[in-house]
Amino acid sequence: MVLASILDKIVTEFDEVMRKWRQERTSQIHIPVTRHGLPTPTTLSPPASVTNSGPHGYFDGPQSAGRRLFLGDYELDSSEWAPLLKTLITLYARRLELLITRCKEWATATDRRVMLAMFFRIERRFRDTSAAY
Repeated sequence: MVLASILDKIVTEFDEVMRKWRQERTSQIHIPVTRHGLPTPTTLSPPASVTNSGPHGYFDGPQSAGRRLFLGDYELDSSEWAPLLKTLITLYARRLELLITRCKEWATATDRRVMLAMFFRIERRFRDTSAAY
């Protein structure tokens, strides 16, 4: 049961990332970040005072002249940010799909029908979220 709870939490977090990604793509709401490009504590629930002040948001990467983002020693240009983020989300989705598949295989092999039903519900929710991506 703990495995299903953990997997459910991971899928819930994936749902949240995808929701924010779609929100960014459609509304372009600016989500505040620190000078290092990290989300501020208000990122999870932006204040009502945050408006469409600009065309860029958290998923669009570093825009201000004073903020630079590095991947190791390589400095990312703002035009590289969206493709990189999309790649990371895709890799995360693939690994999550593999984890769900392995959990279902384990539940089938050990004849745990209740767990298998839980994994199928989690997989359905994951697929619904992924289909919109």
